[in-house]
Amino acid sequence: MVLGQIEGIETDWPAGPDGYVCFNRRYMYAALNWCQENHTTIIDIVRELAAGNLMQMPANATVLEDPVLRQTFEAFYHTPYMGAIDRMKLLKFIWDIVGSEFAGRHQLYEKFYGGTSFVVRNQSFREAPWDDFHSLVDDALATIPVPEAGAG
Repeated sequence: MVLGQIEGIETDWPAGPDGYVCFNRRYMYAALNWCQENHTTIIDIVRELAAGNLMQMPANATVLEDPVLRQTFEAFYHTPYMGAIDRMKLLKFIWDIVGSEFAGRHQLYEKFYGGTSFVVRNQSFREAPWDDFHSLVDDALATIPVPEAGAG
């Protein structure tokens, strides 16, 4: 959905004066609003899917430097579907997204880089083509037949 909004921002641009064009502000504010309202939920879902695995991973990759520790790690940290090293890489990647200092900062960024949510929602409201929306409903209602009075 966000990719479609981004493509709409770039390709469904309104014509401006003197042949100039501008990106589609309606799609831009819709994308900003969607991201602000859904990023935290997505992060929570990823965190829940990772569950306690994030607390069971090694603190760092130095466990792989010692031959004995590496052998023990590879013997006990793998799953039937993934080797120990690939599992550690995946969980480190997830940690960077949901639990690290970077993740916390990024979550704030996603919430506020476009402005506070009420500002972004108001900008989205302002850019909506309300006349077009009303016309869609009015046109649909106009197609519904209404019986004549006394025609029963």
